[in-house]
Amino acid sequence: MRHSFTALVTALAILCATPAMAGIEPTPFIDWSKAFEFQGSSPFGDDPRVIFGFNPQPEPPIPYLQRLNIGDPFAPELINSGPFGPGQAFDLYMAILLPAIRLNLIPNAAEPPEPVKTLGFAAFDDSGKKFFDVFFDFSSSSGGMMDGASAVMFNPQPEPPEPYGPGSDMGMSFTFTSFSDVSVALRVVDANGDRVEFRQVPEPITLTSLGIGIAGLVLARRRLRS
Repeated sequence: MRHSFTALVTALAILCATPAMAGIEPTPFIDWSKAFEFQGSSPFGDDPRVIFGFNPQPEPPIPYLQRLNIGDPFAPELINSGPFGPGQAFDLYMAILLPAIRLNLIPNAAEPPEPVKTLGFAAFDDSGKKFFDVFFDFSSSSGGMMDGASAVMFNPQPEPPEPYGPGSDMGMSFTFTSFSDVSVALRVVDANGDRVEFRQVPEPITLTSLGIGIAGLVLARRRLRS
């Protein structure tokens, strides 16, 4: 567990749950292949990449359905539907890649209120320059919101696939105040107040194809410049 968030749409530093938060047990293992990868329009020079996952834990109920809603490209949303019962926990996990820049995510509040509609984090580089804000918007079709008192931050294991690398990930386990369909939407706003627009990078990611695909893009760029 850490006490600060570490970089992500983009290479992040990570918030850790404080002992004061009466949290649930975080998931010890994250399956990155169950997440989605996005590429953002970039106010920073190179387009940021983000791996974004939101799943019930420890095992999804049957029947269970996850949907991606990208109707608003500025706020891609992951929606979980299933026979969720009282105490059902969920994992939110993310990794960010912004080439050549190491970022630190600092929560906008020392502890989240309860219930939580939105959690926000400011991303700074090692020199203290602010690059953007990351926001997670929580909702439920029954009107429930994320239960802030249950939230526990954790470092996902294994670490995200290359080229994201260590220090680019974050994870959080939590419950909702009521159930039915539950969702989390991702928003990124740069230091000028401009919202980052996302597009999905084909289908849910796989560890091998993700590394090979980005390596290929890097090579292609180098060849075009040479």
